[in-house]
Amino acid sequence: MLPTHKRLVARASRLACTSRRHLATISSDNVHFANVSPSPPQPDETLDVLGVGFGPAGLATAVCMADKGVIRGMSNPQGLRVSFIEKQNSFQWHSGMLLEGTKMQISFLKDLATLRDPTSKFTFLRFLQEHDRLLPFLNLGSFYPYRVEFNEYLQWAAKQFDSVTNYGEQVASVEPLLDHRSGIVDRLRVTSYKNSDKRAPIVRTAKNVVVAVGGQPSYPSFASPYADHSALAHSSQYTHRVPHMLPDSEGRYTIAVVGSGQSAAELFYDLAARYPNAQVKLIFRDTALRPSDDSSFVNEVFDPNAIDDFFNRPLENRREFLRRNAATNYSVVNASLIDEIYAMLYQQRLPTAYGKPKHELLPEHEVFGIDTSSKEPKKLVLNLRTRGSPAKEFAPRTYDAVFDAVFLATGYQRSEHIDVLKPISPYFVKDAHQGLVIGRDYRIATDSNCHANVYVQGCCEETHGLADSLLSVMSVRSEEVLNSIVSRHAQAQALRAPTRSTVSQLNPLENNGSIHQQPLPPVVEAPIAVVEPKPSTANTPAAENPLLSVYPPKPSPGTIIYTRYVPELKETFSLRVANPATDIPLLHEWHNKPRVAKFWNEDGPVSHQAAYLDSVLKSPHNIPLIASFDGIPFAYFEVYWAHIDPIMSKVYKTKTYDRGYHVLVGSDAHRGPHRVKAWMESMNDAIFNSCAKTEQIVGEPRADNDRMIHFIKHFMECDILGDVQLPHKVATIVRIKRTAWEKRPKPTGDSPEAADVSSDVPTLTPISLTPDAQSQHNK
Repeated sequence: MLPTHKRLVARASRLACTSRRHLATISSDNVHFANVSPSPPQPDETLDVLGVGFGPAGLATAVCMADKGVIRGMSNPQGLRVSFIEKQNSFQWHSGMLLEGTKMQISFLKDLATLRDPTSKFTFLRFLQEHDRLLPFLNLGSFYPYRVEFNEYLQWAAKQFDSVTNYGEQVASVEPLLDHRSGIVDRLRVTSYKNSDKRAPIVRTAKNVVVAVGGQPSYPSFASPYADHSALAHSSQYTHRVPHMLPDSEGRYTIAVVGSGQSAAELFYDLAARYPNAQVKLIFRDTALRPSDDSSFVNEVFDPNAIDDFFNRPLENRREFLRRNAATNYSVVNASLIDEIYAMLYQQRLPTAYGKPKHELLPEHEVFGIDTSSKEPKKLVLNLRTRGSPAKEFAPRTYDAVFDAVFLATGYQRSEHIDVLKPISPYFVKDAHQGLVIGRDYRIATDSNCHANVYVQGCCEETHGLADSLLSVMSVRSEEVLNSIVSRHAQAQALRAPTRSTVSQLNPLENNGSIHQQPLPPVVEAPIAVVEPKPSTANTPAAENPLLSVYPPKPSPGTIIYTRYVPELKETFSLRVANPATDIPLLHEWHNKPRVAKFWNEDGPVSHQAAYLDSVLKSPHNIPLIASFDGIPFAYFEVYWAHIDPIMSKVYKTKTYDRGYHVLVGSDAHRGPHRVKAWMESMNDAIFNSCAKTEQIVGEPRADNDRMIHFIKHFMECDILGDVQLPHKVATIVRIKRTAWEKRPKPTGDSPEAADVSSDVPTLTPISLTPDAQSQHNK
């Protein structure tokens, strides 16, 4: 079990004192040593991203990287160093289930790229065009490609990444690597073996590892001892094994298929057609084959934007949601295939079927054991149990049945990543049930001693919903993972930039005893463009306003100025100065959301957001900030000195070091009271700790922004000073005093009512603004 949060804080503090010592001088109380190896001496060989598994999920990640031009060597000599490892000898997608004539059950638009970027060169339509099949496919009038064709499409896309993909390798472990100076895990060592040579390990190091190993065949407990028997096969190996198991196409075989889902039904139907003289039995526990629910409204559970709603639900609510919607994906069969099976069984009743073998369904049957036949060792005996029914006055019965071949359509288990990641697991944060804590960005939460990142895909159904193991969300998910990786690169580079002295001046991490003193966020290092302030803006503001000389200099764009671990969320909140080189697309997206534009009035083209951010960066009293949870940007803040602010300096009698901030929460996934409470506490903590002379923080939300004012009143020890008429809005002026803030109890999740208005509330006065000032405060 990992240490408690307080112990993590103490350990992080001790590590800070020992970071300059040799690794051997750090005691075992301060750092995990489970299978830790020292960093290799050549960091230039370290990969930025290493993908473990190159099925559709890994391929979608590669496609997203290629679309954004970030892979080194693929049109970008300065891009990320990327590599993938795949245990298959070539790209194959469910090759054992590529049955003739079977179609996809999802639209071709849910391919590797379309939902993320319809203009990508990796779309299914682009594939059809290059293979001269676009018009013929359109003439089919179907959204559902043949399965063999979709596999061909995936292989076509994968071929374009041969230079960065290592086929025929099995990953054995992902281990932590310690930095000698800091004692922090800054990289990961990934060990693999060639399928053809299990003796020679292949070792790679990486800052980010993306694990997408897919599902592994699930064998029921009764079948495990016979998993290698020549008469037993899992559905995943069906087309590879069936010609060897049943070589005579005219043979009078007796065949069993165990399962009640789509794969079981497909195997049952295919075997009946493939072996006309055989008898095929479909064995399952339910009372009937049940159709999958793919109706329009229910199908929305597979939409990428449904992930946010699911992720933010409480655990038990998520589990209930999965139970209620299981009929969309589990133990269900496409309705048209059910009709075909029923028609096939009906035709067995017709006179023309006389003398032919009778295929049959065995509902309400359970296999509880398996054995070899004493008379015919190549055959298997299934021990079957029927379900009893008091209403029909019959008891359960058991009997044995002999089969020439048994096919298990019993699904997949998705836990292989746990074994692979076991060496680094001591650094993973655990939930109340000792399970992994997986963030919205698919990153496994780590403690403060691990700055390397591990992402998982396809095994997050409990946190990210039913679509996690399916193709439906892979294109959008790949972008979310890549954005997280790039964002953490930016954080790491800013932390290591020459402007670190600015960080130490503004970053409250050096203060003792305040609530922000929590584990640092996991960060990694990589190049990123940091825009330095223009020389022309460095001197003129001070000359125009002598008061500027009392304030610390503004930090450079890209600089991280604050981090705080939020125990209630098990996530790290961070602030960095907005960077025109990287943040304009994000700000453009956020400002053009109707709910944001209503209060900010800064919607418009990209050029407008670029000009706006440039004006804020040049402002002598204003700092534009991007806020993130676990490296995922979610909000934009502007922190200003109220005393020299063109509005607030006229609204009330300001003090020299008063500060205020504007708020724009752009990410829909990061809304809700629990999030607001976390970022409000963090922002106030950051501001009060950045300058010891700041006695109060002020704000002026629009008076009709009831939701925000409600949160301020219930989460902060604040004074409501009243409403004031500004030229562009009626604002409610709020104030948080340092004295009240420092007396607040440690956050517990309660919602205290706002304090009464102080006796020294000043008179608020309507003011007129210049156009520039009005633009700055049009929030």
